[in-house]
Amino acid sequence: MNSAGDMHCVLVIDDSHDQLELIREQLGPQMRTIGATDGLDGYRLACAERPAVVVLDLAMPFVDGWTVLRKLRSNPATSNIPVVIVSGLEPEAIASEAERLGVRFLLRKPYDVDELRKTIRTALNAATTR
Repeated sequence: MNSAGDMHCVLVIDDSHDQLELIREQLGPQMRTIGATDGLDGYRLACAERPAVVVLDLAMPFVDGWTVLRKLRSNPATSNIPVVIVSGLEPEAIASEAERLGVRFLLRKPYDVDELRKTIRTALNAATTR
């Protein structure tokens, strides 16, 4: 929960402003969406906001998604936040590392909007049943 009542907060970390806005539009008013276009800013936002779910791109300049994910997992305050990796990479190419870092949710760009919503809902449900 967050200051917006029972609305879940989704943090999107992607170096593309267009992708951030697209996800914000796709999730609509049902969820509060915040975003960062830099891995380090995304990590800082995750620590400050404690979102219900993080949607994370892997290929970003400076601090990539893998580094962000390792930092999230090593911090007790963020270690249990479900992460949805959204990447242009083949899921098979990243699955073992993602699993090692506790990520169960992988979507390949371009993804289906309904698939994104369903995956985020599943991640939210997984987080609330722990």
